[in-house]
Formats: sequence, C-alpha cells, structure tokens
Amino acid sequence: MRRLLAVALLTGVLSVPVAAQADHDHVATAKKASPVLTVTTRSVTASEARTASVTVRCRSSKTCRGALRVRVGGMDGTPRSYRVKARASARYTLRLTSAQLATVPQGGAARAAVRVRETGPKKVSTRSVTITLRRAAPATPPGPSAPAPTVPVPSEPPVVESRAYREKNWTPTSVDTCPASLHASYSVVGADGKLYPTWHPPTDVDPATGKACTYGHEHGDDPSTSDIYGWTTDFLDADGTSRRGVPFGYVSEALDTYAAGHDHVTRHEDNVGHKIIVANDVKMVAASPREYVRDEAGAPIACDFLIKVHQGSHSGDGLINNAHELLYSARCSDGTEIISSTLTRFGDANQFSRSCDAQKVLTSGSDLPDGFGGRRVIPDRFCVDRDVLVPDGRTSSIWALYEVWESANRIRTPDGTVLASFDPWFGVRNPSRAHAGGFVSSIIAMVDTLWMVDTADGGTAHGYPWDEHAGQHLAKGDPESPFDGAQRDYYLHSTTVDNPTATRIWWTDPYGDGAVTEPAPGMMRQWVSTGGNTDWPELERRTFNLQTDYGNGNGVHAPN
Repeated sequence: MRRLLAVALLTGVLSVPVAAQADHDHVATAKKASPVLTVTTRSVTASEARTASVTVRCRSSKTCRGALRVRVGGMDGTPRSYRVKARASARYTLRLTSAQLATVPQGGAARAAVRVRETGPKKVSTRSVTITLRRAAPATPPGPSAPAPTVPVPSEPPVVESRAYREKNWTPTSVDTCPASLHASYSVVGADGKLYPTWHPPTDVDPATGKACTYGHEHGDDPSTSDIYGWTTDFLDADGTSRRGVPFGYVSEALDTYAAGHDHVTRHEDNVGHKIIVANDVKMVAASPREYVRDEAGAPIACDFLIKVHQGSHSGDGLINNAHELLYSARCSDGTEIISSTLTRFGDANQFSRSCDAQKVLTSGSDLPDGFGGRRVIPDRFCVDRDVLVPDGRTSSIWALYEVWESANRIRTPDGTVLASFDPWFGVRNPSRAHAGGFVSSIIAMVDTLWMVDTADGGTAHGYPWDEHAGQHLAKGDPESPFDGAQRDYYLHSTTVDNPTATRIWWTDPYGDGAVTEPAPGMMRQWVSTGGNTDWPELERRTFNLQTDYGNGNGVHAPN
C-alpha cells in the first residue's frame, strides 16, 4: 500500500534535513463549513440546444443558495443560480457552450463535472461533482430529400498554436491509456490570442471508448476550485466565456518575442512539470509574536492564492536552469491583490544546493540570467550514497532526498522601485531523479536505489518506501515506482505590495523587471493593487500539503 512520505515527519521517526527546517506548526483555524447541497444526478444527456438538466437536493434546515455550472473538456459552461427550499429537491437546466458540446461525441459520452458554489446558508469552497455527460446519436433522416441550398458561412481565422501547445504538449507512453487528442482538448486561449495547454485531471474518460483512461501525469489542484479562479482567469484569458483556464507556457512564448529585441536566451519547458496550487481563506500569521495579522476592524486578514509553477523533479533541467514559469495570484481581505506571470529565478543558473547538507553544487550548460535570491535544493549521488545506501542496522533517510525550490520575486520599475514582492517555496517529497555528479545535468533514477549497492561500504536501501519494493528492478516510468514527484507540499510567506500610484495594470519583461504602464512586444501584463500593505509585520513561513499525494492510484509515473 502506498503511504505518504510525510508520515515520518509527523511521527518524528526521521529527522528533517537542512532544507526543511521551517516551522511546520499551523495556527488553528475555524472549522470550515460542510457542503449541504447534493447533486443527485450522475448521468446527464446534453441536448443539441446545448442544455443539460441536473437534480439537486438541499440537506439543510435552511434554504440553499448558490450557483451551478457544467465543466467538460477543460471548459466551463454558463453559471446558473439556484435556490432550493430546505430538505427539498429541485431540477435545474444548465447551459453549455458550443465548444463544450463539441468535446462530447455524438452517440458517446465524456467525463464531466457539475461545479457547485454554495453561498448559503454558509459559504463553501467551490467543488466538483463528477458526472457522465452523454450526447444522443445523430438522427437518421426518414428518406431522401432535396439538398438544402448552400449558404456561405464566413470562416473564422484559425487559432494560432503556441509553442507549448504545438511542440511541448504531452505524448502518451506505453503505459498511458488516454489519447493525445483528448489531452490536447484541454486548452485555453491566452491574452495574446494563442492556444495553450491547461489543467486536466490525471484520469479521464476516453470519448472513443467510453472507458476510463490515464494520462500518467498530473498538474496538481483543479484551479477552478479556487475562490479567485474567475478573477484570475478573466485577467489571463482572451475569452474566458469559452475556454477559461490557466495557460501553460504563456511566459515562455512572450520571452521568444522579448528575446528577439534584447540580449536574452529563450526558454521552453515540458508539459508535465506545470503544477497548480489552490489555497483558499488562508489567514495571515505574524512570525513574532505568533498571532493573526488583523485589519483595521480587528478581523484576521485572509488571502486566497492560485499559483502555477513549473517544477521538473524528473529530469536534469532543474540542475542547471534556474528560470521556471510562475503564475502567482493572491487576493486578501484587506484589499491586497496581485496577479503576476513571470519566469521566476530560483537562485542562480548552473548551481543548486544539495538537499542533505545544503552544500552548493556547481553545474554548467545554462545561459539563463542569475537570480537575486532563492535557490533550488535538490538531492545528488552524495546524498544517495551517504543517507540512502546505508549499512545493515541503519534506516535510509527519505528526507535526505527532500527537494525544495525557494523562489524570490518582484515587480520592479526601471528606476528600481519595487511595486510588489512575493516568495513561495515548493517541495517534493519523492522526486524521481537525483544528480549523478559532475558539472553536467546527468541524473540517476531514484527508483534504481531499490537495488543499488554502495561500493564503499556495501550499503543498501532500508525502510520505507524501499522495503515495499526491495530488490525490484522497476523502470523509472513504472506507475508502481514510489518515486513519481507527486507527493508535493508548498510554503507561503510574504506577499508585499507598495504601489503609490493609481495604476493597477503594469507591463514588465518576462522576469518582472522594467515595469511600465504601456505594453511593448514580449512584455507581461501584471496586476498590482494600489496602496500597500507594508505595515504588515514579518509573517511566519508556513507549510501546507504535507500529507498530499497527487499520484495515488491514478496511473501517475515519471516523467511527472
């Protein structure tokens, strides 16, 4: 049985390495409200008029209020408000877009969801209820009839595919069962009018067969569960009404344009490394004294976060390259707001910090610009030999392999004025590779430690997760491997805004510098609220998701 690698930390069995010495305590928060609206329909037939009806039941002693919408093919339909009497059921007809209907084959079915947002009796975070969306087969005409006159229809200009969609999209491996075409249907048009890949679930229903299938990788949290999903994607998407979502590779595409006129190299990343983080209603906690940060009325300040980071813990890319795409969206109850898309630099290029002792390891091969803070904490062969391949009587340290990418970000004007800064960290408890040594980006597969022997002392791997697969020669991309990069956590710290102007929309280079109020080729659009929160005290850096596994029982494997 697959277990979470956080168990050792929570029970105190293993010590936490240098990279994980942050305070893991959490301030107690109020119990969140539980859902009271039940979607009783599990199979829905969509009409050719783009409607689908569902039945819901209110389990509360008070009237249930909120909104419903259908999500299919990575796209959201039109929201429909509901109001259901206490302990009663009601049926609502929901509208789909033409693009949504097109993802469901005639005479076939597709996996979909009813998105439920409850506003009463209490506010509940938006959630998904899985349904099967069916579509009737085309009607057979009763007999021959005269052909209808041909009416010319003006054609729309074709959508330009981004490089992320055209060249960096996913290709199935021999153990993946979803078709590439289904993966490609999860797409969104970015603010530049180009088509980009976006989030999808790790498992799906193949419309051609009606059977469940797997993609072999995951992209983290469903972004549509974020309380700021609509606000964020309205800013990111060219047309949020048809294909709302978070575009993957948008900043890299802009860098192609920006680099053509500046002294910069281009940068494109694989599809599987894009990971979404959703954190709703997070109360801000001061570091010392440890207490909630409060607004002028005395209420604790709470923030919603929607983050997308590219973190490749399966390849040698992160061993040399420091710049990785980051979307950081935050909206707080005191008015602090930011939506930023950049290539964040985790420290400097051509180096990383060793996960088991924090020593700097030098590599080579990247021409990306150095950062101004942060670092990439990554395991290497030294950590494997010292802390995993150990003599009999010792237990291997899984935490010696704990990978943490520490970011430092800012939106800065040409004269050096910092309008906003933020610094989330991203952890991986089961990366699928370690640096093999030397100055290049060569790697060893972490799953190979199941049968490796340290020639210096005869040491082998002992303890969890190695004992559960002892001696097996699993391939790196085997779904049975305990090392798939899907056990991830994250750290939230500061979100600082200091914008004395009346301007909320700024344009920067792809790294967040040179903020101006007018766009130019290759510049990124950023949102920064006016005013500031520089009177906030120093915040505690808090860890979240230490018990989260995005790859449990869903076919996820390296590369992920």
